[in-house]
Amino acid sequence: MPHGPVKGSIGRCGTIAQWPIPHTAGERLRNERKGGIEVGMFDSLVVEHNGRTLDVQTKRFDCLLYNYGVGDWICGAPPGVVAYFDILRLDADGRRVYGPQAASVPAYTLLVVLAHGVFVDYQIRDGEMDLEAIAQALMQRREAWQDSARLLGFFVEQLRLKQQRLLNYNRVLGTAQMAIKHVQDSRAGRRPERERRFFGSLHPEIKRLDDGEDPLAVIASILAPPESDRPFLNDPPQDPLADYRL
Repeated sequence: MPHGPVKGSIGRCGTIAQWPIPHTAGERLRNERKGGIEVGMFDSLVVEHNGRTLDVQTKRFDCLLYNYGVGDWICGAPPGVVAYFDILRLDADGRRVYGPQAASVPAYTLLVVLAHGVFVDYQIRDGEMDLEAIAQALMQRREAWQDSARLLGFFVEQLRLKQQRLLNYNRVLGTAQMAIKHVQDSRAGRRPERERRFFGSLHPEIKRLDDGEDPLAVIASILAPPESDRPFLNDPPQDPLADYRL
């Protein structure tokens, strides 16, 4: 549903503001209900700037203390394609600065786009843009993401990535369950020596257990998050352009 602009009332103060300002009946009701939310509740959009991860807090959505990255569906996001902005003041270490000290550090303008509740895009521009420039930039980014082909391509790629990540998580949980069962069976005398050697040759985690390593340490290492989104268990990385190579 289209929103009409309400000039001169774009909010800042650490919360992402939307342009145009929402004023449909449903959104007014949702915003009024949010007036009773406990102070301190918010959500965060996770963005990157100069190689650093930055959590941008907002009370725009359902305020469930969730962190959302690009490709995530946001609880409480409005329908359609909408754009938001925030003014960030960052110190030399990339941390946000508030209050009187904010005037002494560089300013940046964050532009965010949501499509049908999904966080699809963001951009961080140098300097604090004026309201007219912000409105123009948000309108351009909204129009760009109303391209159905672009949106479909983005959704398909995000679905592929999330399915791969879910498969990786299932493998990690399966390995942890196997390690737990191995310890239980070994302590109960249900795992013959020959079978333990066989499993140990296939799974290094089982060999570590048979070598006497603390089971909690082994399981913790299995469940430890990876340094990146590369597949677990040494799976070869997928080539997203494999279908297009000659």
